[in-house]
Amino acid sequence: MGEALRFGGSAANVNCALRTLRRMLHKGEEWDLLVKVPKFKLWPEHGRELRLDDDAEQKLLAAAKSCNWKPAMFELFRDVIILARDTGMRNGRELYRIRRENLDWDNRIIFVPDYKQYHRRQKNDPDERSGIQSAAGPSRR
Repeated sequence: MGEALRFGGSAANVNCALRTLRRMLHKGEEWDLLVKVPKFKLWPEHGRELRLDDDAEQKLLAAAKSCNWKPAMFELFRDVIILARDTGMRNGRELYRIRRENLDWDNRIIFVPDYKQYHRRQKNDPDERSGIQSAAGPSRR
């Protein structure tokens, strides 16, 4: 009976470690250092289940209003929430790194330079309710 391996973290982290271990073991087999590589299963991974729906967005904006922020600060927060929800961008890696040069107002495209999946680097047509304007004025439709 073999010993059990234990890895900390999420299922994705565990699977990453197991894939690395599997690759190392297969290299050992390929180089005739091991006779046979044991088979092991990866952990089941679950996608994100938390979504910001209409109800949650309204509650979040109502709570933000009760903070008594300056109107400009509240509007900026509102725009960030709406843009995040309507485009599906991640906070620190994508949303907060947007610069003016990444916005194509004529074609309504947001270019995301540090997007996780290279072939999906453009976010098309954010919802018109965001109210975000360029220095030249609102986006043309």
